[in-house]
Amino acid sequence: MRSGLGSLRRALLVPISAALIASCTVERAVDPTCVRMEGAWDAQITPGSLVAEQTWTFSQAGCELAVSAYPGDSAGLALPATGAGGSAWTDGFMVAWTFDNGPCRYSGKLVATVTGNTLAGTVDSFRAAHQAGYCAGAGSWSFPAAATRP
Repeated sequence: MRSGLGSLRRALLVPISAALIASCTVERAVDPTCVRMEGAWDAQITPGSLVAEQTWTFSQAGCELAVSAYPGDSAGLALPATGAGGSAWTDGFMVAWTFDNGPCRYSGKLVATVTGNTLAGTVDSFRAAHQAGYCAGAGSWSFPAAATRP
């Protein structure tokens, strides 16, 4: 009886061990290579008829991104907002932000595809009151964004 349990344990242990090893091997095989975004990019965002020229500066650790935009203004045109963070993948990235300015809360995201030293994407932006009171111009917008790495 004892030898039967030992054989049963070995019979179950070998396939389970093989499955665990195979899953670890597959996990490493699909590890993504992230697009490299570090450094300054010359950017344009086009909300309506306005064309805003900016410099976006990305820092990157693995697939995690942080970005700041310059110049910015109190109307929230520094998009993406300084401190925005997100993730990169093989041929693109997404960063998101939220910040408060007076009675208004701004939030948004930038999703873009990167080809070489150019990127093209969309900014989705939202402005609403976060304190008691009125937030002038509350609403949501989507507009194109593009940038080149000099």
